[in-house]
Amino acid sequence: LAIENLQPDKVVTIQQAELDELPVGMSVAQLVANDQMSVQDLLYGLILPSGSDAAVVLAHAVSGDTATFVNLMNTRAAQLGLNDTHYMNPYGAEESGQYSSAADLVKLAQKAMNYQLFATIVSTQQHRLAPDYYHHGYPWDNILAPFLQNYPGANGIKTGSNAAGTDWCMVFSAYRNGRLLIGAEMQ
Repeated sequence: LAIENLQPDKVVTIQQAELDELPVGMSVAQLVANDQMSVQDLLYGLILPSGSDAAVVLAHAVSGDTATFVNLMNTRAAQLGLNDTHYMNPYGAEESGQYSSAADLVKLAQKAMNYQLFATIVSTQQHRLAPDYYHHGYPWDNILAPFLQNYPGANGIKTGSNAAGTDWCMVFSAYRNGRLLIGAEMQ
C-alpha cells in the first residue's frame, strides 16, 4: 500500500506517538522520533530489519492512522483474492483474528515483485542511511542476507516469526532456468 499510494521521495516525520503504538518485543528499525526521512528509506527500514516501527510510520503516512490503514490492508487483500488472509495490525504481531496462508503469501509476493522498488529492496543485503541534519544514521542489514548469499539465484523476499520465536515463516524468490520462482514456508 505504501508503494502504491506514496511517492518514494516523499519526506515523512516520525512521531513519538507512532513509535509508542508498538507492542513490546517487536522487531524494529530503531527509528527516532522527529527524524525526517523518505518513504523509500522507511521501506528499507520496514523490510530489511523487519522494522515494525517503520510499518506504523508508513501506515500513518498512507492513511493518517493505524486502524484506517488496517482496513485498507484488508480491502486490498480482498481485491488481490487473498481469501485466507485477514489483518489486525500492519506489523505482523500475533493477534486474534489475524491470519494468512502460504498460498496467499505467495500471491501477495507475486504482486509485490512487480514493483521495481520492492524487488530492489528485498534483494538488498544492507542499506546504510548516513546521519544528516534531518535524521540519525541507520545501518540496516537484511535478515534474509544468508539466503541471498548462499542460494544461487536468490533475490528476496522476507522472513517472519512470532515474538516467542516458535512460529516462523519465509516467503522467498529466486531465479532458476530463466524463471522467477516464488514460494512460502510456514511452521
